[in-house]
Amino acid sequence: MINKPKRMILCDFPNNKCNLKCEYCYITQLPQWSRINEKGKYSVEHIAKCLSVKRLGGCCIINMTGTGETMLEPGIVKLCRLLLEQGHYIEFVTNLTVSKVVDQFMELPAHLQKHMEFKISFHYNELKRLNWMDKFFENVDKVQKSDYSFTLELMPYDDLIPEADNILALCKEKVGAPCQVTVGRKHGDKSAVSLLSNYDKEDFAAVWSKFDSSMFKFKMDLLDVKRKEFCYAGAWTLRVNLYSGEASPCYSQPFKQNIFDDPSKPINFVAVGCHCAMPFCINGHAHMSLGVIPEYNGPTYAQIRNNTREDGSEWFSEECKEFFSGKLYETNEQYNAWKKFSINISWYFRSFLFALKYPKKIIRWIKLYFFKNNK
Repeated sequence: MINKPKRMILCDFPNNKCNLKCEYCYITQLPQWSRINEKGKYSVEHIAKCLSVKRLGGCCIINMTGTGETMLEPGIVKLCRLLLEQGHYIEFVTNLTVSKVVDQFMELPAHLQKHMEFKISFHYNELKRLNWMDKFFENVDKVQKSDYSFTLELMPYDDLIPEADNILALCKEKVGAPCQVTVGRKHGDKSAVSLLSNYDKEDFAAVWSKFDSSMFKFKMDLLDVKRKEFCYAGAWTLRVNLYSGEASPCYSQPFKQNIFDDPSKPINFVAVGCHCAMPFCINGHAHMSLGVIPEYNGPTYAQIRNNTREDGSEWFSEECKEFFSGKLYETNEQYNAWKKFSINISWYFRSFLFALKYPKKIIRWIKLYFFKNNK
């Protein structure tokens, strides 16, 4: 049996409710911060049915995240169990401070735990402010002693630089290796997406290189590089709003469908092609490492998440390591030149239909991309 992912499904609970309020959080930079009372209209059983292995074409990596804290979402443990029981693998994004829910995850059977990875966000300054550091690492230790995989990920920003050495020492003490380091973005208008730092790219990289993070190196290589190759995001990946069921190929794409209304209806997987609307691949650590652009020779998803402790043990289970090491082009069809051409041409038709349905979004897009620099 081939133990490789068929697709990556990026699942989002669009509720900003969180028990932390980190100063660098991108949600706090946007007007949507006050939107904390949204609720989904679908049961976890219905969602799991809509994301079945059969409907998605095979076992997938399901990235489970909330716009706020994922563990605050009602029914989240049950939803994960239903997806794991089907054969999917789950990456669960969390700050790991909701101890009650962590304990509920610890009760799942070992064979299911082996197919799930906790992407643990390490909010160092916020944990210190709330005096939650001990609680946080108690929960991290529960994960380490279980059959789950995990990665410990730090958001680097300028105010954290004085603590860098302390963080490095703490990670080596608590998890046996330096944490992975991500790359933050300033948010405002789309045209203003940029590095979350007052340092330039080279100096920023020099400051955080002491963590020797494979994720950091990869994300810095992708930063500000506009992708022009044919991209299979949308065909091999999907972005899904778990409240509404609305799905799109990737970010800022003129094609949406509801995949929760009728679970018996096939999902239309449409590749982005050569029409990426973003200034660079902002989720490239996932998409690019999984091979949505087959020509790009990047590290595997496991390589930028996993780490090896000083005693030789690893953060990932063997099952997760193998599955997360797969490339999506190994389990999916690559298109010939004619099919790529037809997909790229059809993008303009989809854009026209999108403009008719969402005229205000198109007007805003035009203002952002064509008029901003003329002010």
